[in-house]
Order: sequence, then C-alpha cells, then structure tokens
Amino acid sequence: MLHLHTSNRLEALAGALAELLRRSPPADPFVPLSVTVAHPGMGRWLELRLAEALGAVLGAEWPLHGRTAWRLLRAAAGGPVPEEDPLEAQRLALRLWEALGRGLPLPGHLLPEEDPQGLRRWRLAQALAGALEQLALYRPDWALDWEGGGDRLPEPLARDFTWLPPLWRELLGGVPHRLRLARELEGRLASGRPPEGLPGRLLLFGLSHLPPLYLDLFLGLARHLEVHLFLVSPSAEYWGDAPQELPP
Repeated sequence: MLHLHTSNRLEALAGALAELLRRSPPADPFVPLSVTVAHPGMGRWLELRLAEALGAVLGAEWPLHGRTAWRLLRAAAGGPVPEEDPLEAQRLALRLWEALGRGLPLPGHLLPEEDPQGLRRWRLAQALAGALEQLALYRPDWALDWEGGGDRLPEPLARDFTWLPPLWRELLGGVPHRLRLARELEGRLASGRPPEGLPGRLLLFGLSHLPPLYLDLFLGLARHLEVHLFLVSPSAEYWGDAPQELPP
C-alpha cells in the first residue's frame, strides 16, 4: 500500500518519519535503516533530525533514488546481476572510452582527430554516457526498441542520429541493466507473483521529482509492500480546495 505524507515544511515530514519509526520500528534491528532521499545533504540533515527525535540513529543509509531502484531490481532478479548498474553514467563512460579506443563507429564530426593521451576521447565518452543515461530514464521505450533490433527515433532526430541504436546495442546488448530488469519485474508484479528478497517497507523522503521509470517501479511495488512517500507540498492548505480559476 502507498502511504502519502505531505507537508509544506521538511521539519514536519521528518517528525512524521520519526513517529513512524517509533511506532513501527524495523523488524530486524541488524538490517540498516534505508531512507531514499533527494540528495546527500538532505540525508545528513534527516539523520540529525531523527537522532534528535529518537535519541540515536545507527547504521542508517541515505541512498538516492537511482541506487534504491537498482537494489530493488537486483533483489528481485532471478539470475546473476552486477552489483552496480551498468547504465550509471560513470561506468557507462568507461565502457564508451574503451569502445572508442577500438574504433567504435561514430559520425566523423564527433571523433577527436589528434588525441594521443585519450583526453578528448574521455570527454566524449562522458558526454555520450550522460546522454544515454538520461535517455534510458526518460525514453525507455526507444532504448528497449533498439535493444530488440529496431531503430525507433522521432522525425527530427531520424536523419542525424541513426548511429544511436547501433551504439546502444554495441554497449548494452546482453547486459542486465535497469530497463530490462524493470520490465521483467513489472511483468512479475502484474501477474501477482512478487519475487522474494524485497524489503517489507520502502521509505522515500523529500523527492520532488522522479523519472517515469522509477515512479512506475515504486508504484508497482506499492501493490505488494509498504511504501511511504514523504512529499513536500508548496502549500499548507489542501489542494483539493483550491479555486479552479484565478479571480479577475
């Protein structure tokens, strides 16, 4: 079930999380408390707030949403899965840098002409890795089509970016990455067969936005486990009572 906690003040949300942990502490005290946060600074702030409210916070983890999603996908996977997500930008940049060194086919205007130390190649690899990571998050349908052998691209990109689908297949063909694992988990959840190894509760704190891939994953899991979303609202008032039209 999805439990939505809202407030226009982070302090109130931290208090609500502390009350939840006080009322319903983790079942296993030796398993680290994991709370997904929007950025590392928020994790540190939340740790201090919970320590003030509860007296102590030990062994807690404050992962970002991408790491939480990968942990969930690894726990639900049926076979061997890398410990780290192959689509994480820095890891993907290393794969690209190596592939560019052995002559990965790309348009000529992208390839550095004189690069004896490989620095330009590394900058190109970083830029391409960041773009591919964002594409996987916000256009997963394109990436999955490419993986199946297609070349789906919108009309404005179809002429100049025909090299993208083969590049994706070269780098990630056969690799268990987040898109493939999320699709497999979605199918298992839809069939009413939740996999073993998932946590009993998922805590999400202060996330102002989520890519569709992660949002669908967390909502799908909410049908089978306890998901608490602590959401900052811009207003202290109930939005349902807001006027539909602004006064003249």
